[in-house]
Amino acid sequence: MNGLVWSGVDELQAELRALGDALARDGSAIVQAAGNGAFATIHGGYPRRTGDLKQGLTVTHTRTAYGAKALLVNTSPHAIPFEVGTQARHSKLGANRGSMPPNHLFTRTMNSARRAMNTQHTALLERAGLTVTGDE
Repeated sequence: MNGLVWSGVDELQAELRALGDALARDGSAIVQAAGNGAFATIHGGYPRRTGDLKQGLTVTHTRTAYGAKALLVNTSPHAIPFEVGTQARHSKLGANRGSMPPNHLFTRTMNSARRAMNTQHTALLERAGLTVTGDE
């Protein structure tokens, strides 16, 4: 009589469930570290005139069963002009206050943090024995 016997199926299922939990935990730690690192870089790169840019910057971490995120937001009214620059400005009396060149600190830092985070996630999956293909 011919037959097929599977041995170790219960153990395999347990390992696959544990792998998902481990990947979620380690992946979440990568996201949190990237968010905190970006926060530190941006916060440190802001000028210290009034402190408004630094005070307006926040990072919020959220983790669910399906993923994790780090959300950086700057609520300062000066954040956008600092990031993208301004045209020539004038006071109410017409005095020229000049233009402000763009800085792009927030954008550059977030793009760099996102690339590094993706590289770390790829390495995490490959260490777990998975094959990762394709571009970002």
